[in-house]
Amino acid sequence: MDELIVEAEATTEKTDPDKLIKHTQNIRLNLVEKMMEGGMPENSKDQYRLLAALESIDTTALGVKRIKTEEKGIEKDREIAKAMNKLYGKSGNSNPFQTSEAIDGKVINDQVDLAAAQLPQLDVVDGEMEEGISTMDYEAFMETHQDEQ
Repeated sequence: MDELIVEAEATTEKTDPDKLIKHTQNIRLNLVEKMMEGGMPENSKDQYRLLAALESIDTTALGVKRIKTEEKGIEKDREIAKAMNKLYGKSGNSNPFQTSEAIDGKVINDQVDLAAAQLPQLDVVDGEMEEGISTMDYEAFMETHQDEQ
């Protein structure tokens, strides 16, 4: 029975993704060092192989970096969720921005009373309310603004 456990641990050790990545990266790095022993290869096939090995090294390194960055982002999201839970817990699981003492139950009053007479009269210029891309060329623009000169 103990032999099965030892064998299972050895298999897990060999299939651990982090250890596999390190192992294959070391093989690639050793290969590149071996290929570069005499300087840059002269043969175009050897140069292609070298570039392929270097690209593989870069791709793996960038993938590992991306995963670490994503893990940091997930951890930050978890911290934000914990902070929000604390905030809601302190306010009795209700909206912390609403209270019974504020105006209309809100800390910030978003209702502004403005009479229409207080607002200035708007003079809308032709084309001001149009949406989208204008297809006016130079001649048409100059024609419409000729009287302004």
